[in-house]
Amino acid sequence: MLGNGDGTFQPVTTYASGGSNNGGPGLAVADVNGDGKPDLLVANYAGYCGYGQPFRNIE
Repeated sequence: MLGNGDGTFQPVTTYASGGSNNGGPGLAVADVNGDGKPDLLVANYAGYCGYGQPFRNIE
């Protein structure tokens, strides 16, 4: 869950991480939201299509 800093949270954002059923968690660092700060993305296998959760503004 991503906090807004005022006690509320942003809606969940889901990113497709592939359509393979071969499994295998993944990790990537990139500026996903274009704010100039690195974001950490973690993907886990979930059925036939995995989804990742971005952890924003990793320093």
